[in-house]
Amino acid sequence: MINTESIIRIFDQVSTAPSEAIESDTIEFKNYQSEDALHNSKDLAVEISALANHKGGQIIVGVKDSAGVAHKQWKDQLIGFDRVDLHTTRERIRGKLKPFLEIELQEIDYLGKNYLVINVPQKRDSLVATSSGKVCIRDGKSSRPMTPEEIEHAVKNLHDYDWSSEILDIKGAEALNEKAVEEALLDFLKRRGIRELDRAHFLEAIGATKNGYLTKSGLLFLGKTEMIQNHLGRYEYRFSRKTQAGRLLINDIWEDCLWETIKRGETNFDLCNNDITLTFENKWSCPYFSGHVSNLAASLRNSQGVFIFRAL
Repeated sequence: MINTESIIRIFDQVSTAPSEAIESDTIEFKNYQSEDALHNSKDLAVEISALANHKGGQIIVGVKDSAGVAHKQWKDQLIGFDRVDLHTTRERIRGKLKPFLEIELQEIDYLGKNYLVINVPQKRDSLVATSSGKVCIRDGKSSRPMTPEEIEHAVKNLHDYDWSSEILDIKGAEALNEKAVEEALLDFLKRRGIRELDRAHFLEAIGATKNGYLTKSGLLFLGKTEMIQNHLGRYEYRFSRKTQAGRLLINDIWEDCLWETIKRGETNFDLCNNDITLTFENKWSCPYFSGHVSNLAASLRNSQGVFIFRAL
């Protein structure tokens, strides 16, 4: 979400200039008389679809058009909006979009009046349409339906999108598993032959952060479980092992970052492995393998007398 300070700066601008001059391809002002008017509006879903299919942005509710302002009293544009139940309003707005979009709502107080800010993320992996089927795009300061050619072009561009590199509005320190980060850093130093590297530069080097903010891949790789669930969705890992007779030996289910998951998976694999020791002098003493490894046995006669065979 855009931070409160940035919204306040926008309000400061609106108080001294026409709102149309401040609107952009990522900022849209709306003026609804009530919460019911917002939900009954046909253009709100269009604006959200357009922003999501462009760069994302904010819709600020409670700012009227400057055409109705007399004598350049620009502060009169700031009329405010009713307080609403943010969760209920969010879900009702999302119901007018296909597919569901992770919009976020916040209320901002400015000079004693309440304003509703609808934060619209850029949708990277699909196009966003209204429930009536309109696929829209931002065209300068306006929103309009895409042409068939534009839709085709936009869909083709989705194929090359790297979802994992998307930046989250989260600073690394608040969301990362400290133990996993420390182990991963030590492993990185060992593999690269580096003596020293601070944590911030390490996270940037592996793509876990960009300018201090977490990427989705960074959160998934080294994040705290609850933060992964909050920002990427519910998930779980499962490791199962059955005998040939169908008896369940291991049924391990967990939720964690990928670093810890790889370690846990390796541990489970080790529990399923057996060490079989084959001893030989001039031939293998284990009849089950003699037909298959006689050539290998011959090549080992002049080496050590014990061969360890690792089998699942």
